[in-house]
Amino acid sequence: MTDFTLTLPSEIIFDAFLYLDYPGLMSVKLTCKRFYDIIKARALWMHFVRLLEENHGYSLPEEESVYTVDALEQWVMRRLRVLDIWSRSSSPRCKVHACFERSSIQDAAPVTDDSKTTYSLLPGGRWLLSISDASGPGVFLYDLEATGSANGNALVVIDAKSWSDGIVNQGTISPNDTGFSRQRQYKFWIDYSKTQMTFLVAVMSFDSQRTVGVCGIVETRLSGYGSDASFNIRPRANFQFEVGNRQFDSALMTFNNRYLVVAGVDRMGLDHVPITVVDYSASVHRQGSPVIVNPEAFMLDSSIDRDLEFIHGNTFALFRKTAIHLFEVVSPNDPERPPIVEELHSIPLGNEEDPNAGYEWSPLRRFPGASNISMRSLNAEFSILTISDTKSKPSSSPLTGRAEYDQLLHQEDRWALPTSFLFQGISWSVTWLGSPTGTVLELLEHQKGGDSAENKNRRRTVSLPEDLKAKFKGDKPQNAILGFDEETGRLVVGLQEKKEKNVRLMAIDIV
Repeated sequence: MTDFTLTLPSEIIFDAFLYLDYPGLMSVKLTCKRFYDIIKARALWMHFVRLLEENHGYSLPEEESVYTVDALEQWVMRRLRVLDIWSRSSSPRCKVHACFERSSIQDAAPVTDDSKTTYSLLPGGRWLLSISDASGPGVFLYDLEATGSANGNALVVIDAKSWSDGIVNQGTISPNDTGFSRQRQYKFWIDYSKTQMTFLVAVMSFDSQRTVGVCGIVETRLSGYGSDASFNIRPRANFQFEVGNRQFDSALMTFNNRYLVVAGVDRMGLDHVPITVVDYSASVHRQGSPVIVNPEAFMLDSSIDRDLEFIHGNTFALFRKTAIHLFEVVSPNDPERPPIVEELHSIPLGNEEDPNAGYEWSPLRRFPGASNISMRSLNAEFSILTISDTKSKPSSSPLTGRAEYDQLLHQEDRWALPTSFLFQGISWSVTWLGSPTGTVLELLEHQKGGDSAENKNRRRTVSLPEDLKAKFKGDKPQNAILGFDEETGRLVVGLQEKKEKNVRLMAIDIV
């Protein structure tokens, strides 16, 4: 009998391969030389790149032209493999990818279990951003794929002391104004409009009277690929702005590649505090153009106001305890006039009087034409908020998972753990749980539709390596999840061994 694959046109075989999943692609690679040659077509892997972007929000970090066919295949197959792991009913395993001892990086950016130091895994799971509080050294970027000492892996994005000294030397802030030096705030923003991974980092501070602010912004852009990849850092803007004559206790901030938005927060919520927008696009070492936005419309209260975040373009969101407000910064036709800020939508999420009201938010994920954020209420109800680029009212879709989440946290042999032990993603949450038999890593899927009976297998217990089990057996784990990347199945935890002050930074891959 003649093998039909010998006479079947290559075009038809190619079209059939477009519908393969991860196991199928792995199989055809090993079937015969003809299949292997067909699967090495660049168009095939670019097809899967587009599917991953449309269906999951995963994008190449560099221009597609810099990738060889083998590099595209590697990038696609890693993500398809992780999606295949998520789809299985069996429990996955994990392996330690990298581990940095605190002692090897304490001179650069201390890794601590202090909640005042925050960490963010950039999309793709390779780069970890470390942002210290006002007393820390600034912002650092770690390459989790690099070899050698952790000191060599740490890239300084913003040196807080040098930035502070520079502002004082320019005369923007008086050297005697101690309020400025103690109250630095940081924020980063990923520019998805670039074909290369690019993000901006802002550092902001105020004088002791909270009437004058200063801000410095740097641009960090990826160049090179694989082992040659690195980030180039350059100053973007450095400016002063006024925030009015009303006192406030703290401030929320967000920014994009043109605007800085600052909202003063009154701790007691007793006074109306304005939102200030600064167009810094042409501001380098000079004052920007502040705009006060309807100061009587908001009473910002630190007990209910959570965050400010640019969603897409010039649309930003104010996340409150029981509502989300969407605004758009509109650029005027006349360059001499300040921008206009309009409220697009207000999305109520609950009753502020309800003690169980309130939400935790996942990091934003960009899709073509929209952005998704997963929300978890204090009642452990999950939902997905989709914010369209068309400025239409956002839609919210309920997700299953509450029953499984309750079981996850309230089993008799599990300790109740703080929020730092759970990291919430778009489709999955990951948590460390402690028990007398050791630390347990578990995954919980956020599944659209269905009920708990249909989704009874949506929890996954991840098998830990024996050496990790032994380190934490019998004691409450002193660790926290610092970042979780669903795209590559990687999480980063800060680990503190029993009775030890040393803290390690560990990257763990789910396999």
